[in-house]
Parts: sequence; structure tokens; C-alpha cells
Amino acid sequence: MSGVAASALGHRCGNGGEVSQPGLPRPAFIKGPSSIPSSAIAHCPNHGRELLIQLVRVLVVFSLGLTHLSLSSASLVPLDPTPLVLQNVPHKTSLPDGIRVGTVMRIRGVVPDKAGRFYVNLLCSEAPGSEAALHFNPRLDESAVVFNTLEQGTWGREERGSGIPFQHGQPFDVLLIATDEGFKAVVGDSEYHHFRYRIPPARVRLLEVGGDLQLESVKIF
Repeated sequence: MSGVAASALGHRCGNGGEVSQPGLPRPAFIKGPSSIPSSAIAHCPNHGRELLIQLVRVLVVFSLGLTHLSLSSASLVPLDPTPLVLQNVPHKTSLPDGIRVGTVMRIRGVVPDKAGRFYVNLLCSEAPGSEAALHFNPRLDESAVVFNTLEQGTWGREERGSGIPFQHGQPFDVLLIATDEGFKAVVGDSEYHHFRYRIPPARVRLLEVGGDLQLESVKIF
């Protein structure tokens, strides 16, 4: 029991010492002696028991208040203080040596809640209107993913993957892998589609990412 509480209780009972009531358990959070002389109660028969009960109630409420404050303060601490750094879109990565068999391009990001479409283009030059060896185009507004090429200003025949492995508000991880015969698209942990070459990958000079996405990173291996 604190000195202030004991003093106040002793003052009410006409006694400067500590007070105790046999049979009343001491709350675990109260530090100090486990018992208080019962003789003090005898000096204050009318008020001792009632005052002790009131004091215990005050201490319980005070302790719960401190616990609530501690938990509330802890909840203000961020779980991850490192903010996610997003890339500006459209994002362009130069590939001066082109793409060879075994090249892996990794694109990571988040699909916004109201996203319509985004794209990854493998372009044959950095000039506007360049031919595209690969146009990878998730279309959430159509629940489809389109693969195509652009040659001499004309789009080729579309290929579509099975289903759409992208969801609004969710992160994604895409690998585009140059194989002997074409580009293999891997989304998450699953192979999604294999797009056969129509333009030699060695002609690719630029990787471009844009559209409705929050882009985290682009890496070439």
C-alpha cells in the first residue's frame, strides 16, 4: 500500500499505522506487505472494513487504467517502420545488349483497388511507336491476360492465358523468362503461359511497365 493511501486510511481511523482486514485477499498487482495489522481495525470498528474495501476498489480501477493506457500506447507503434518505395510509371529499363536465352525479368507490385489494366512491354527500341517483341497485358476489367506482339505498327494475333491470377488490392510477382522457344510467364509460384517468339529476343532494347499498378521493383537477371 502506498504511503499516501495508508496515511489517509490511518487518519480516518485515528491511527497512523497500516490497516488490514483478515479474509480479504490482496490483489496481485499491489506491491508491499502481504498483511496489515488487524489491531488497527479494532481502533476504527465503524469505518475500517468499509474504508479498506473502498481503497481496494480504487487501486483496482487505477491499475486497470494504467494497463489500458499501456496497451493503447503500444498500439500506436507501427509494425513495419520502413515505408514501401514505389516506382514511377511508366517505368523504363534499358536493355542495350538485348535479351538472351536464360534472361529473367522480375516485376513486383500491387494491383490498386480500382485498377483496370496494366502492361509490360519488351520493345525493340526506345523510339515512340517501337515494335514490341512482347506485350503482356493483364486486364482486370475483362478478367483476362493478353499476350501479343506489335510489328510495323500492326498488332498480331492475341493469346490469352487461362483465368487471371491478379486481384484488386493484392500484391503480385511476375517472372518473364526467355527460353529457347519463347517467353515463359510465371505469376507467383505457378507457370502461367508460354508465348512463342515472333520477334527475336535479341532485338529487344527496352522494358516498359505502365498502366494501373503500384510498381515496387523491376529486376533483370
